Amino acid sequence: PPQLFMRGGDASHVMFIIDGVPVYDVSWTQRTLNLNSLDISNVKRIEILKGGQTVLYGGQALVGVIKIETFGVELKNQSTAVLTGSLPDGDKRIFQDRRVGASHELLVADDSGAKISGRLMERKNESPILNSTKFYNQSNRNLDLAFEKRGPLSMQLRGFWFNDKSINPTTVNNMGQQSLADSDVERQDEQAGASASFKFNQLLFQPQVGLYTQKGWRYFYSAPNSASVDARFRSGLQGALLNLNLFDSEMIRLKSGFSYQKEEFYLDDSTATLSVNPRTADRIDEILGAYAHLQFRPIGPILFEAGTRVEKA
Repeated sequence: PPQLFMRGGDASHVMFIIDGVPVYDVSWTQRTLNLNSLDISNVKRIEILKGGQTVLYGGQALVGVIKIETFGVELKNQSTAVLTGSLPDGDKRIFQDRRVGASHELLVADDSGAKISGRLMERKNESPILNSTKFYNQSNRNLDLAFEKRGPLSMQLRGFWFNDKSINPTTVNNMGQQSLADSDVERQDEQAGASASFKFNQLLFQPQVGLYTQKGWRYFYSAPNSASVDARFRSGLQGALLNLNLFDSEMIRLKSGFSYQKEEFYLDDSTATLSVNPRTADRIDEILGAYAHLQFRPIGPILFEAGTRVEKA
């Protein structure tokens, strides 16, 4: 799946935070984000924190953090629809690439709003085999639901589902020349998740609470069965976080927080092509974390920072 790299680091060391909680592709153990799961029309604000942010966000934020907000500064009633298509070079296929999307924002009250959006993308990819006229289908579907409330109690709720499906050629090497094998392998990624973020702006230490859960499924299989590929993965992610502003002034800012995260990864079935035992890929990890972070600004642009984080698996 398409990924993002930052400052020469690995994609698995870039953390994405959407509406206050971390999000990544749970069907991969690398903790990367499948960019096909993001509908760009939902992105209203992006903040990029370059460099290591591991004290605040944990080991995944080794090279940076990307924060995404799905609601704009102003809550309003608004509906949009998008339809795009493109043609390939030459007279090979009509509408090689087509996308359909729609979204609706609803102003529930002066301080709250809701949103629903969906997207469908279909594409025909040309075969990488020389002189081949074959095309391979790829499709992507997204559905997002969100609600935001502002005021003394700030609240962000989000639910999402996406399905990414593609067919890829199986190739063999014949005297240095690639040729098509008897069958192709179909890959399908599907994920669903929900999150909630609350910030109590008028309470002591302004506590922020985040809760999130995700489920993922990934399939590799061939039809007909001559490629002998049948692998099915399922995964899960559950987490909670608490952030506290212990002291906040123009000169000194002190923050502390706690986090819990549980990851599950199971291989339901496999074949000899994966060279693994059907159960050896099972994995469950739980991580508890706590941090403290201090900022000291004695004058003007001069800023000193210090922090520590402890994690226990």
